[in-house]
Amino acid sequence: MKKILASILIAVVVLGMAVSLVACDLFNKDDGNKLPEINLSADMSEDAVKAELAKVQNFTMIVDLDEGVKQILKADLKKSSRVLTDNNGTQSDYMFTGIIDNRFYGMTFEDGVHYSIVDLVGFDVDYDDLFEEYGFTEYFYELLEEFNYDDCKIVDGTIIADNVTFKDFNKTEVGLPDGFDTYKTKDATFEILEFEDSGDATCTLTDIGLYLNSLTVPETHDGKTVDTIDIDSMRVEKLTIGKNITTIKTPRIICYDTIEIVYLGTKAEWEENVRVIDRYGDNLTTMGNVTITCSDGVLGK
Repeated sequence: MKKILASILIAVVVLGMAVSLVACDLFNKDDGNKLPEINLSADMSEDAVKAELAKVQNFTMIVDLDEGVKQILKADLKKSSRVLTDNNGTQSDYMFTGIIDNRFYGMTFEDGVHYSIVDLVGFDVDYDDLFEEYGFTEYFYELLEEFNYDDCKIVDGTIIADNVTFKDFNKTEVGLPDGFDTYKTKDATFEILEFEDSGDATCTLTDIGLYLNSLTVPETHDGKTVDTIDIDSMRVEKLTIGKNITTIKTPRIICYDTIEIVYLGTKAEWEENVRVIDRYGDNLTTMGNVTITCSDGVLGK
């Protein structure tokens, strides 16, 4: 799952911008087809500008790169696209991401079509974090949080910051790629959960590929008992596990400020049957900012 949309992450590097992700409700609104008009002018206060930006549900972002090349990004509630244009208006390196009919698509159109498809049905997906990371909206989140007149200026309703221009607020349309319907019937290319056979009657959960609000780890996978969790990144805010789990290896990256593990057994059963180890196999007594809630209360309380 780590390979999913790797090209999108490369595109982020190409932009050459330092990004600090900011949690807000910018892309949670849906008022039907009538979107609020965004009114921006140079004589507005910074607070007034931020109040207007908080109404935004779609936008266009243009980045001036070297030798006249522009990178044009468009994003709305559930879709985004990126394309490069040169001085002659020639387009290249087209990229699309979108959440459509409970599927997540990542597509690049350079030297052929390369695509990733993930089925989201049955998963409690954290769409905000998912789209911040893969949908280019992180740049607008940063603008909304940090807008100030030292770094930005407003000209004719657009915001200009160095070589980046934000425009067409609530007037941007993110179209689907040509031939997109053919991909709606294709099989998913990645699974959100990945497992590894342990060579006996058990297996290990090795990856949670997308951000989830919550996840109940299945007791079995392909007929084998899931007894171990060994993932690099904890991309779930609430993880429920049964008594089948006997080993948890601490992740290198915990993606939420706090994580809750709900154990479907008692504190005594956790202490007796569940082993928490670090990356080197040494036993641990805590997992940082992880709270463990058992059927009879919070562990350690």
